[in-house]
Amino acid sequence: MIELRWPPTVNHYYTVAKKRKILSAEGRAYKELCAWGMLEQKVPKLKGPKFSICITARPPDNRRRDLDNLLKP
Repeated sequence: MIELRWPPTVNHYYTVAKKRKILSAEGRAYKELCAWGMLEQKVPKLKGPKFSICITARPPDNRRRDLDNLLKP
């Protein structure tokens, strides 16, 4: 099992610069945090033509969220 922090919202994950959508500073920080978290948890590389993933989402508070946006980052 891999545990990662709850991602920032899609509105905060991306920003627009010079008419292009790019990762924001918050998005880059989250991406780096996930990479370090996976290294600390010693996650093996995923290999092979097929594998499956099961995601259990535990929101940090009681606000309503669109779970489709959870997968975007």
